[in-house]
Amino acid sequence: MGRQPRLDRQQQHFFEASYSGYTGIDDYESRIGSVEDGFIDYSPPSGGPPRYSGGLYYPWAWDNRQDAFDVAMSTYADDFLGGDHDFKFGVGYATGEAEIQISPGVEGRYLYRYVYTYDYDYYGTIYSYDYEYFYRVTADAYFYGAENETISAYIDDSWRVTEKLTFNVGVRFDQINSDVPAYPRLDRFGNETGEIIPGIDNRIDWSHFSPRIGFAYQTGQNGVLRGFYGKFYDSNVTGNWKAPPPSPPIFFYEISDSLDGPWEPLYTFDYGEPLLDPNLQPPETDQFTLGYEHRLSRTTTLGIQGVYKETKNLIGWEILDDGVYEMLPWVNPITGEVQPIASIIEQPTTRKGNRPGDGSLAPPGQDFEQEYKGASVVLNKRYADGWDMMASYTWSDSSGFLATPLAQDQGNPAFTIQDGRDPNNWINAEQALQNQRRHAVQIQSNLDLPWNLLGTLVYRYLSGKPYNRQVNAGVFSSQFPLNQGAQHVIAVPASEATRFPDQNVLDLSLGRIFEAGPTTIQIDLQLFNVFNNDAHDSWQTLIVAPGDSYYPRAYVLPRRLGLRLGVRF
Repeated sequence: MGRQPRLDRQQQHFFEASYSGYTGIDDYESRIGSVEDGFIDYSPPSGGPPRYSGGLYYPWAWDNRQDAFDVAMSTYADDFLGGDHDFKFGVGYATGEAEIQISPGVEGRYLYRYVYTYDYDYYGTIYSYDYEYFYRVTADAYFYGAENETISAYIDDSWRVTEKLTFNVGVRFDQINSDVPAYPRLDRFGNETGEIIPGIDNRIDWSHFSPRIGFAYQTGQNGVLRGFYGKFYDSNVTGNWKAPPPSPPIFFYEISDSLDGPWEPLYTFDYGEPLLDPNLQPPETDQFTLGYEHRLSRTTTLGIQGVYKETKNLIGWEILDDGVYEMLPWVNPITGEVQPIASIIEQPTTRKGNRPGDGSLAPPGQDFEQEYKGASVVLNKRYADGWDMMASYTWSDSSGFLATPLAQDQGNPAFTIQDGRDPNNWINAEQALQNQRRHAVQIQSNLDLPWNLLGTLVYRYLSGKPYNRQVNAGVFSSQFPLNQGAQHVIAVPASEATRFPDQNVLDLSLGRIFEAGPTTIQIDLQLFNVFNNDAHDSWQTLIVAPGDSYYPRAYVLPRRLGLRLGVRF
């Protein structure tokens, strides 16, 4: 078949200008003005998961905004440099800020309770002893936040080489700068003291290019082969590095045998002045995809695609090799394996960086990184003969050494998280990623029914996410207590052997559309989770002693019926 005639587009140009922005105000504060201490009972009398009562635990108020301006121009060039080109040029400017006022409790303190049971053998007789104690934590409220500015430019070219082959080529440039503003110092109750804490200028100064290239090649009359490579950088997620702020408050820990005291000083926790690796890099991903799509009939296509992604330079806590440790033999209570554990004699320097650091117990030279491999098959039938359907199956494998190895979820900003500041947090930290779904099946279909009714079916099957098993190492142990206090240690890394239940969910809908002159009314009766699947996606805590039970949370919502009304005019 010869080349089809087209309109002459050589002189066509398009100009676009846009603005977008938002302002957000969010808070977690008492709606009744409660000033009661927050209380977490880690050993409730009736057993089970930890229980929370009293006032708010870590209340906060978060204000944020962003403004973005973008300008773009498109132009077409026919028969230019060996083909037809669709060029697009663009520049952008964005600025934003976010600040959080946070407190350890409504009045700058919170409490929690532990009970430890000791079994000991006295001349052949087993005795048990329960030791109950309470912690009180007190600290001043404080601000932390950041201001951000981004300048970007890009160029894209859709290059049609022949009737069957098209290349898409582009490159993007970003210049990112970010500061920590000056904030007033607060007292324990969140009141300003009159002192201003100086900010930090040029906290982040990143410049980077992001190239990408893709192609589409028509094979025969019914197939298309597609491939793509691209390098992507994270935007400046300030929540990963803006805490601790300059001159952060000191946390005072006290212990007592009674909730009413008297309280004895136990230790203090000092965030320290904020430190950043001077060579901190933005997280970056190299992505490769290759896929083939084939038209089976006039309305149906079948596609298969493979994806490989490699991500590095994630941001988390880095521990420098300037501390003094006593290395002790730790017996993993779940596996029985003997591993070295660090009791800190002199605290190492910690800062935000792209690696756990030489002062951690991670493998030497280890960086924060993750790898994803996936393949998917998609069957797509567009609407014809009264029905349509999209069905897909995806296989995934993802693993790595994340900056937040103790978390149950993946991809959330670090904010004030302290996991990773102790060298023992990095024991067994290489594992399957927290959000990995080994198998995923999704089907969605719409069907015309008698009496102008419309039926909809949505089905999904998801493998359970993996999780790791953690223990509190150094808790009044006969082997040791750690000098720095008890620390979370991964006893069993996340893998195929430790997964949450699979999810098997079916949703159905039956609706009808009514025409009333220029107005269209649609009514849908919806039945969600027909199978009443009760799978869960997380535990109350990953720190469970050998032989004790996990307690689930974040369940799939149960079977329920809904009525939806829509009006168009």
